[in-house]
Amino acid sequence: MPGEKEQIEIEKNPELMNILNEVNQPHTARKDLLMQWSNKNENRNVISYFGSFNLPGSMIDDRDRDVFEEILSNMDTSKGLDLILNSPGGLPLAAERIIQVCRAYSSDFRVVVPKMAKSAATMIAFGANTILLGETSELGPIDPQLAYKDQRGEYAVHSAYAIMRGVDDVLTKIQSLPVGARPEGLLSLLPPIDQPFIEECKIAQDLSKDIAIRYLKMTTFPNLKESISECTQGEDCIEAKIVKFLNPEKTFSHGRPITFEEAQIIGLNVKLLKKEDPNWNLLLKIYSRTNFIVQNSGNIAKLIESPMHSFSASISPQ
Repeated sequence: MPGEKEQIEIEKNPELMNILNEVNQPHTARKDLLMQWSNKNENRNVISYFGSFNLPGSMIDDRDRDVFEEILSNMDTSKGLDLILNSPGGLPLAAERIIQVCRAYSSDFRVVVPKMAKSAATMIAFGANTILLGETSELGPIDPQLAYKDQRGEYAVHSAYAIMRGVDDVLTKIQSLPVGARPEGLLSLLPPIDQPFIEECKIAQDLSKDIAIRYLKMTTFPNLKESISECTQGEDCIEAKIVKFLNPEKTFSHGRPITFEEAQIIGLNVKLLKKEDPNWNLLLKIYSRTNFIVQNSGNIAKLIESPMHSFSASISPQ
């Protein structure tokens, strides 16, 4: 709860007061804004999906597919579908299933990113016919993140790419040791993982790449070959175009933003919502109210809503 000084400052800001008052109104406070979005966009259907960036249980998972289908089954999907998406990501297969459901119900599917659609959320955007981004909106690399217990017995989460590269670097150094040199010091640098886990890293990488390329072939690059191995030297292909999304070395960080300008250069079907656009102003209102809940409620990790529906994923208090 805010202190006395903070409360005074909040009370001076009517917009912030409205947002705080709406926190205890799980759906009614936002459904009018979602309906406004529909009305301003040719009566398109709209679903918002917000995941917390600081609570467990917020990842895109297989349960979300059923929620999407329940919402979509009660909509006239001939009008098109807008998915307002703000999420840190989650499971690649769950992202693929959400794409499949959205595309099964609507042949005109747009993803709208108010701030951040990262990792598996970026993969969902790849499955849309059009991606709407603001000047400050972010997509991100899709290299999968895996958890394992480190040397201290604590869970660590790193990209599959970083795990495999770290192992390869250590093994390369061991192989280059002089004859008779002891490798124990280098071996201590290896994470406590086994061969099946390394294989899991490879499979996760291949899966993310396959999903991304498959749907970009469908939505964005129908005339391009899929993989670098299929292309002759100098020939363009989808894998080469999206290498910035696939290879973290190109962005130096899994969390680093890929902006509208970069997405446009890559060739994605992106549309810019400028700051002056009334749709951007409305999108920010939806974002500020919904994101405030998943970031600050303390127990609501995920919200999936339409003008007529509201579903949340909550975490148990510790």
